[in-house]
Amino acid sequence: MYSMTKESQNVFKHGILPNPNNSNRYSITFRCVHWKYLNSTYAVGDSNFGKIKFGEGIGYVGKSTPGLKDFAPTVESIEPSKCLSYCNVVIMCGTNNLKKSNVDVLETYKTYKGKFE
Repeated sequence: MYSMTKESQNVFKHGILPNPNNSNRYSITFRCVHWKYLNSTYAVGDSNFGKIKFGEGIGYVGKSTPGLKDFAPTVESIEPSKCLSYCNVVIMCGTNNLKKSNVDVLETYKTYKGKFE
């Protein structure tokens, strides 16, 4: 069994090398989420998300909701892979897509939906 802390995963390259005697290899990941991170939130959106701040104190979301805020001015600029490690994902994006002339709302919706299928 190979065990790494979250901190060491960010520093060291790691992986499961191919077995020369067998074409099959398996990697099973067990994760333990501390109770205070069960409400972790990833907020992605355009400039309307500007005032959201994660942390503690007045004007912040609060320590019971740790998270990350990311800027995505259009639907095309959302990166779904950034959403993977969060319990909650809040997306406020698409307004800038609709400001374009000759916009096809159905196509914008299909692009958005395709990001998460």
